Amino acid sequence: SSGINAEYGGAAFTWGCGSDGRLGHGTNIDRVLPTPVQFNEESVAVQRVRCGSDGTMFLTEDGTLYACGSNRYNKLGLNKRKGFLLTMKAIFYNNSEETEVSSVAVPTAVKLIG
Repeated sequence: SSGINAEYGGAAFTWGCGSDGRLGHGTNIDRVLPTPVQFNEESVAVQRVRCGSDGTMFLTEDGTLYACGSNRYNKLGLNKRKGFLLTMKAIFYNNSEETEVSSVAVPTAVKLIG
């Protein structure tokens, strides 16, 4: 279980189970105290945060969506989308192109999914 708070002037704090990087601190370490989440950008004002069983999403005031934690089944939207035929072609031809992100330990901007 994890806790989140996004109040103090747009700063986000997380604590709890750190598996799969779900807390956004760059590690899998559990945190017992609220710890500020660091974003790659200089100034990020978090407006809303949602915590799931193994991932966290941060919505900023400018509308950017960040995600961290397990990306199993692309639930965080971090993988490239490609159709069935391209997926099968990659499997049959042992295409080594990395297209699957299993998890991220730091908040990562989510691209438009469409």
